Amino acid sequence: MPKKSTPGWTHINNGLEMRKGLLPNGLEHDFYFPDTHPTMPGWFKGMEMIIQEQGLWPESGKLKAECKGFKCEAGSCTCCCQRLLFTQLDFCSHRSELEEYIKSYAISAIFTQNTIVSSILLSSIGV
Repeated sequence: MPKKSTPGWTHINNGLEMRKGLLPNGLEHDFYFPDTHPTMPGWFKGMEMIIQEQGLWPESGKLKAECKGFKCEAGSCTCCCQRLLFTQLDFCSHRSELEEYIKSYAISAIFTQNTIVSSILLSSIGV
């Protein structure tokens, strides 16, 4: 995830845009500039701006994009932009579009980092 505003960025090359998050006041938080923005229409805002809009940017004004090799200090929540964002409730509790789609069909699924294990709910097949 880029630290600065980036045109056309998605988390998967040519993939879907990230879904909206929530600001601390409960309002939706769009991670992309509106299509009507004069200089960055539709661009991903970048981690730095998202963190600033959340009101979480450190007073020092400095925060690296990510820790080397994605190896953050144990117990740290503010060592880098990525860790700071991924410890926020709207990021860690956010269901993926796939998970919501599967659940809409009354299918129970367990989502792990690399595997999806699913089973049809017994009630949906009359057992």
